[in-house]
Amino acid sequence: MAADERGIAQDRAAIGADRKDIRDDQTKVRQNQADIRNDYAAERATGVNDQAQIAQDKANIQDQRMSRNAVEPVKPALTRSTMANNAAENTRKTQALQNLQKSWWHVW
Repeated sequence: MAADERGIAQDRAAIGADRKDIRDDQTKVRQNQADIRNDYAAERATGVNDQAQIAQDKANIQDQRMSRNAVEPVKPALTRSTMANNAAENTRKTQALQNLQKSWWHVW
């Protein structure tokens, strides 16, 4: 019997907490509805200006795309001598890096 009474008391406490949560949620819903109404009113007041700005932005994007698609200068081709010079330079860099990396036991 005592266990049942404790269970009932816990259930009542849980129901009370749930009711409080429901009230809090309803308050939040009403606040959100008021915010949405205010946002709609502000949008109706400034919406025409926003549409004009959007149209201008679209035109600017089109202009940027057109200028980006213009002819670019031709890059020089990769020749055998350029490749050989790059390979030699990379080899020198690798050797220099290997000379800098000494084993830890050389420090003692």
